[in-house]
Amino acid sequence: MCFRQLFVAVLSGAVFAADICVLQREAKGEFWRFLPGDAFFLSELTQELVTAMERDADGTVKLLYNPRRGPDLCSGYGTLEINGVSLKQRQLLAAVYRRVRKQQRPVFEITTTDSGEVRRELNGMALLIYNKTFDSRDYNIGLRYNENWVEDERNFGVPIVSYPELERPPPPYIVEDWCNSKLVPALKAVLPVGRGKFPHELQFTPVTVESRGVKFVVVMDDLLEDLRMNKMYAWCYVLEDDKVTRLEHDPDGWLTKDVEFEPVKDASP
Repeated sequence: MCFRQLFVAVLSGAVFAADICVLQREAKGEFWRFLPGDAFFLSELTQELVTAMERDADGTVKLLYNPRRGPDLCSGYGTLEINGVSLKQRQLLAAVYRRVRKQQRPVFEITTTDSGEVRRELNGMALLIYNKTFDSRDYNIGLRYNENWVEDERNFGVPIVSYPELERPPPPYIVEDWCNSKLVPALKAVLPVGRGKFPHELQFTPVTVESRGVKFVVVMDDLLEDLRMNKMYAWCYVLEDDKVTRLEHDPDGWLTKDVEFEPVKDASP
């Protein structure tokens, strides 16, 4: 138990405005995009993205942050560009998507417009971009581990004026986030030039990372909350370099299994 866990255990009846806002952000995380101290960038793996990755040949993958959420309610950076994504990595992400779809069929919303039908996938898989050094066996997948997010929010012009009451005791995943926020490095993303003056004007300018420094975590639509809470039998796929593994939380710990796919025909032009 770290000092902060002990502190919460002893004084769990109080409200600590400086740090308990972690609870506010993790509980209402859909209202934020990527902030500089976050451990990951959250997007979605959909059929549309798979098609784009298989079609494009320049090695850059562009992701939107958590695109199913309402952008008018959000602040933070909304786009990530990953440079140097190899054809093999894109094919493996597509293969993971198709593997998950054998367990969970896609659900589409179809809207008719003047230009024809528009299909929107409603249950895309969570796609989390982490530093390659992030160890998902030691820290919970889906927690931001960002102790400085309040100041980043203020930089985007969003006043933080209220805090929720601390639960007695606080949820374990909140204690985990709070306790280890200093131990988990932020995603090493290059921010748009100009941050610090008017970052809210740059929220749709992409932040960038290099593929050689990150790993891709793919989570089935309804399992991300279970991973955040470190629930038993929660599982995910992890793509690091050109290798895919399946992680599952078992009573004996995290089980890791290499995943093999059938060879994919070269989709490059």
